[in-house]
Amino acid sequence: MRAVFDIGSNSVRLAVAELDSGKLREEKEYLAFSRLAEGRAVDGTLTEAAIDRTLAAVQSLYPKLPAAAQGPGHLLVTATAAVRQAPNAGQLTDRLTDLVQVPVRILSPVEEGYYGYTGATADAPVSREEAIVLDIGGGSTELSFYHEGRFQSQSFPYGCLVLKDRPEEIKALVVALDRYLETIDLKGRTCIGVGGTLTTLAGIVLGLAAYDGQAIHQAAIKRLDWLRFMAAYAGMTAEERAAIPTLAPERRDTILPGLLILDLVCKALGLEGYLASTKDSLQGLLLSDLYEESGQGRHV
Repeated sequence: MRAVFDIGSNSVRLAVAELDSGKLREEKEYLAFSRLAEGRAVDGTLTEAAIDRTLAAVQSLYPKLPAAAQGPGHLLVTATAAVRQAPNAGQLTDRLTDLVQVPVRILSPVEEGYYGYTGATADAPVSREEAIVLDIGGGSTELSFYHEGRFQSQSFPYGCLVLKDRPEEIKALVVALDRYLETIDLKGRTCIGVGGTLTTLAGIVLGLAAYDGQAIHQAAIKRLDWLRFMAAYAGMTAEERAAIPTLAPERRDTILPGLLILDLVCKALGLEGYLASTKDSLQGLLLSDLYEESGQGRHV
């Protein structure tokens, strides 16, 4: 049995599954919001409150972890942008290692993009060369794809929590995105969207009464869909926003910044929509060979 704790910038996720002949079965996923990236200093320093919230989120999910999925060789603990960028990352990772008894692996931007791409494209209805995976997180945004037979991933240090806290950073994202796309032609691809912002939007567009991963997975979402929602949401009262059934309370103040990132990226790439994917880095990690080295964490 395999399991992974993903320490994200906005939430902590736990996935547990059996690996059978290279396929995942009996997979279960759990989530707890932590907002690790919220209130960070400009240099990325994490607040004590955010560290405490993240540890509490892991503790709340730990009872879901079967005994057979605990310990090195069975459990991975990975961290992404908020931890990667933090000068005081050790204040979290040391305590987290003590809690779960497995070293924390801090994923590089390329690793984060690769495992997200692997998970999202495993059952995608497009070829490897046609797909581009867009992952909008709390602390960063990744574009991952194959170009001329090589995997490539570009990470931008702007996610929905970053723009919520510092909306002026949108200008820096536009500049960084334009500069990057001057170096490579990615137009004409099929965009696969992963992350809570994009799956939440899919649930809203589909009119779901509750989150339904099967209905959301591979749903085609058009640019007109999110532009209409953004315009409507901006004019809603707090009560009206709270009445949206598939919008978690913790996403009410980050959904618009996240969708602004989506719109900027799609305009830059000449895209009119995306395919939502509930499969992402969790599945990519569960299928990876990192379990063979899970006794050796990496701190940066």
